[in-house]
Amino acid sequence: MKKSKTYLIITSSGGGGHLQAANAIEQEILSREQDIKIIKKDFLMDWVGFPFGNFSSSAWKFAQIYQFIYFQKIFAKLQRYAEIIFSPFVFIKLLKLLCKEEISFIYDTQCLTTRAIVLAIKIYNTKKNKDLKIQKIITDLPIKTSSHFFRSIKKLSD
Repeated sequence: MKKSKTYLIITSSGGGGHLQAANAIEQEILSREQDIKIIKKDFLMDWVGFPFGNFSSSAWKFAQIYQFIYFQKIFAKLQRYAEIIFSPFVFIKLLKLLCKEEISFIYDTQCLTTRAIVLAIKIYNTKKNKDLKIQKIITDLPIKTSSHFFRSIKKLSD
Protein backbone atom coordinates (compact mmCIF):
# COMPACT_ATOMS: atom_id res chain seq x y z
CA MET A 1 0.00 0.00 0.00
CA LYS A 2 1.32 3.42 -0.99
CA LYS A 3 2.05 5.73 1.90
CA SER A 4 0.20 9.06 1.77
CA LYS A 5 2.18 12.27 1.46
CA THR A 6 2.27 14.97 4.09
CA TYR A 7 2.83 18.57 3.07
CA LEU A 8 3.81 21.38 5.41
CA ILE A 9 2.80 24.93 4.55
CA ILE A 10 4.50 27.61 6.65
CA THR A 11 2.72 30.95 6.56
CA SER A 12 2.25 34.10 8.61
CA SER A 13 -0.76 35.98 9.89
CA GLY A 14 1.38 39.11 9.67
CA GLY A 15 0.12 40.03 6.22
CA GLY A 16 -2.79 38.87 4.10
CA GLY A 17 -0.65 37.92 1.10
CA HIS A 18 1.12 35.16 3.03
CA LEU A 19 -2.18 33.61 4.08
CA GLN A 20 -3.69 33.90 0.60
CA ALA A 21 -0.63 32.24 -0.93
CA ALA A 22 -0.84 29.43 1.64
CA ASN A 23 -4.53 28.90 0.85
CA ALA A 24 -3.80 28.85 -2.89
CA ILE A 25 -1.03 26.27 -2.42
CA GLU A 26 -3.33 24.12 -0.30
CA GLN A 27 -6.06 24.23 -2.96
CA GLU A 28 -3.56 23.41 -5.71
CA ILE A 29 -2.25 20.38 -3.80
CA LEU A 30 -5.78 19.16 -3.05
CA SER A 31 -6.77 19.51 -6.71
CA ARG A 32 -3.94 17.28 -7.96
CA GLU A 33 -3.49 14.67 -5.22
CA GLN A 34 -5.63 12.26 -3.23
CA ASP A 35 -5.01 10.69 0.16
CA ILE A 36 -2.73 13.41 1.48
CA LYS A 37 -2.25 15.31 4.71
CA ILE A 38 -1.64 19.05 4.79
CA ILE A 39 -0.25 20.72 7.89
CA LYS A 40 -0.46 24.52 7.92
CA LYS A 41 1.56 26.42 10.48
CA ASP A 42 1.36 30.14 11.10
CA PHE A 43 4.87 30.72 12.36
CA LEU A 44 3.87 33.79 14.40
CA MET A 45 0.86 32.28 16.13
CA ASP A 46 1.77 28.57 16.25
CA TRP A 47 5.53 28.65 16.79
CA VAL A 48 6.46 32.04 18.26
CA GLY A 49 3.17 32.51 20.12
CA PHE A 50 2.41 34.80 23.02
CA PRO A 51 3.53 37.55 23.51
CA PHE A 52 5.90 38.22 20.57
CA GLY A 53 4.05 36.42 17.78
CA ASN A 54 0.62 37.67 18.79
CA PHE A 55 1.81 41.25 19.14
CA SER A 56 3.70 41.21 15.84
CA SER A 57 0.76 39.81 13.92
CA SER A 58 -1.74 42.23 15.46
CA ALA A 59 0.50 45.28 15.06
CA TRP A 60 1.24 44.55 11.39
CA LYS A 61 -2.43 43.92 10.59
CA PHE A 62 -3.43 47.13 12.39
CA ALA A 63 -0.87 49.17 10.45
CA GLN A 64 -2.06 47.66 7.16
CA ILE A 65 -5.79 48.02 7.79
CA TYR A 66 -5.50 51.67 8.87
CA GLN A 67 -2.77 52.42 6.31
CA PHE A 68 -0.24 53.62 8.86
CA ILE A 69 2.70 53.64 6.46
CA TYR A 70 5.00 55.14 9.09
CA PHE A 71 4.39 52.15 11.41
CA GLN A 72 4.85 49.70 8.55
CA LYS A 73 8.24 51.26 7.82
CA ILE A 74 9.20 50.99 11.49
CA PHE A 75 8.10 47.35 11.62
CA ALA A 76 10.06 46.59 8.45
CA LYS A 77 13.19 48.11 10.04
CA LEU A 78 12.62 46.09 13.23
CA GLN A 79 12.48 42.82 11.31
CA ARG A 80 16.19 42.18 11.79
CA TYR A 81 15.51 42.05 15.54
CA ALA A 82 12.44 39.90 14.97
CA GLU A 83 14.71 37.45 13.12
CA ILE A 84 16.91 37.19 16.20
CA ILE A 85 13.98 36.76 18.59
CA PHE A 86 11.83 34.46 16.42
CA SER A 87 14.47 32.17 14.91
CA PRO A 88 15.09 29.94 17.96
CA PHE A 89 11.34 29.36 18.39
CA VAL A 90 10.89 28.49 14.71
CA PHE A 91 14.00 26.30 14.55
CA ILE A 92 13.03 24.20 17.59
CA LYS A 93 9.34 23.88 16.73
CA LEU A 94 10.03 22.99 13.10
CA LEU A 95 12.69 20.42 13.98
CA LYS A 96 10.30 18.79 16.48
CA LEU A 97 7.53 18.74 13.87
CA LEU A 98 9.83 17.19 11.26
CA CYS A 99 10.83 14.43 13.69
CA LYS A 100 7.19 13.79 14.65
CA GLU A 101 5.59 13.87 11.18
CA GLU A 102 6.75 12.27 7.95
CA ILE A 103 6.79 15.49 5.89
CA SER A 104 7.16 15.00 2.13
CA PHE A 105 7.62 18.62 1.07
CA ILE A 106 7.57 22.11 2.61
CA TYR A 107 6.13 25.32 1.18
CA ASP A 108 7.04 28.60 2.90
CA THR A 109 5.05 31.76 2.13
CA GLN A 110 6.35 34.11 4.83
CA CYS A 111 9.37 36.39 4.91
CA LEU A 112 11.11 35.77 8.24
CA THR A 113 13.33 33.11 9.80
CA THR A 114 14.33 31.54 6.49
CA ARG A 115 17.78 30.73 7.82
CA ALA A 116 16.35 28.93 10.88
CA ILE A 117 13.96 26.97 8.67
CA VAL A 118 16.71 25.90 6.27
CA LEU A 119 18.99 24.94 9.18
CA ALA A 120 16.26 22.77 10.75
CA ILE A 121 15.72 21.03 7.40
CA LYS A 122 19.48 20.49 6.92
CA ILE A 123 19.83 18.94 10.38
CA TYR A 124 16.76 16.76 9.83
CA ASN A 125 18.02 15.62 6.42
CA THR A 126 21.45 14.77 7.85
CA LYS A 127 20.20 12.94 10.96
CA LYS A 128 17.40 11.03 9.20
CA ASN A 129 19.22 10.53 5.89
CA LYS A 130 16.37 12.26 4.01
CA ASP A 131 16.16 14.70 1.14
CA LEU A 132 13.35 16.97 2.31
CA LYS A 133 13.00 20.06 0.14
CA ILE A 134 11.45 23.47 0.64
CA GLN A 135 9.92 25.89 -1.83
CA LYS A 136 9.98 29.54 -0.80
CA ILE A 137 6.99 31.44 -2.19
CA ILE A 138 7.63 35.16 -2.57
CA THR A 139 4.41 37.07 -1.93
CA ASP A 140 5.83 40.56 -2.49
CA LEU A 141 7.08 42.11 -5.70
CA PRO A 142 10.88 42.46 -5.80
CA ILE A 143 10.97 46.22 -5.29
CA LYS A 144 12.91 48.39 -2.87
CA THR A 145 10.02 48.72 -0.41
CA SER A 146 9.72 44.95 -0.11
CA SER A 147 13.36 44.39 0.80
CA HIS A 148 12.21 42.98 4.16
CA PHE A 149 11.20 39.81 2.33
CA PHE A 150 14.59 39.29 0.73
CA ARG A 151 16.81 40.14 3.70
CA SER A 152 16.54 36.66 5.23
CA ILE A 153 17.02 35.00 1.84
CA LYS A 154 20.19 37.02 1.18
CA LYS A 155 21.59 35.93 4.56
CA LEU A 156 21.53 32.29 3.44
CA SER A 157 24.71 32.90 1.48
CA ASP A 158 26.52 34.39 4.50
